[in-house]
Amino acid sequence: MIKGPVGSRGKRRKKQLDKKEIATVHALTKLNYTPYAIKKRTGIDNHTVAKYLATRDAYTDPKFESLVQAICEKEISDLVALTVEARDRLHDLAPSMNPIEAIALMDRTFQQRRLLQGKSTSNIATLAKIIADANEDLED
Repeated sequence: MIKGPVGSRGKRRKKQLDKKEIATVHALTKLNYTPYAIKKRTGIDNHTVAKYLATRDAYTDPKFESLVQAICEKEISDLVALTVEARDRLHDLAPSMNPIEAIALMDRTFQQRRLLQGKSTSNIATLAKIIADANEDLED
């Protein structure tokens, strides 16, 4: 939590989040982070995160939206870099790794990147269309 000075009753006064912190909260939410995950990532209390997310319609300024988009792109870029590092490490470990462990590691990084890029459900729509088309063919 972002902590302010202690008040006269022993309660902490809460500091308002600045524009970049609010944009970070919105960007991480857009990337499917939960309020608790955002708390772990940023140190901002999950109740504060929820409060700022409840007022998300108030942040429609194009500059704010571009800041959120820039943060999202940085998160995805970081994950791509981590995926490359994981692949390099996988090449080092693969000869001595259990094949199931190696596949699980690679799949996890690939799926996480697709999730952050918003592509994790794209295959579902394709499969749903194939199934719907097949059902139509059966009915004809």
